[in-house]
Amino acid sequence: MDDQAAAELYIDTGDREENKRIFDGLAAKRGVIEQAFGGELLWERLEEKRACRVRYLMEQGGLSSGEDRWPKIQDAMVEAMERLAKALKPHLLGSGV
Repeated sequence: MDDQAAAELYIDTGDREENKRIFDGLAAKRGVIEQAFGGELLWERLEEKRACRVRYLMEQGGLSSGEDRWPKIQDAMVEAMERLAKALKPHLLGSGV
C-alpha cells in the first residue's frame, strides 16, 4: 500500500450496527454517489470489523514514490477527497442514513 494513496470515508460511530446501517444506506445509492464522484469507489463493509469504509485508491503513488513526487500526490489526494466529500455529503447530512 506504500505505492498508493487513498481518500476515504471511514464510518465508525462506535456502534457496529449503526455503522453497518449507515454503510448500507450509502451503498444503496452507490450509482448516484459514484456518478457524482466521477469514478468507481471501493465499498468495504468490513464484515468482521465494527467500522466500514468507502474509499478511492489512487495509483499516482504513495509514500514509497519518492519525496519529489509527494506534492503532486498530495494535490491528487486533496482533489479526490473534495470530490468524495461533495458526492457523499448530500447522502449523510440530515438524510437519516
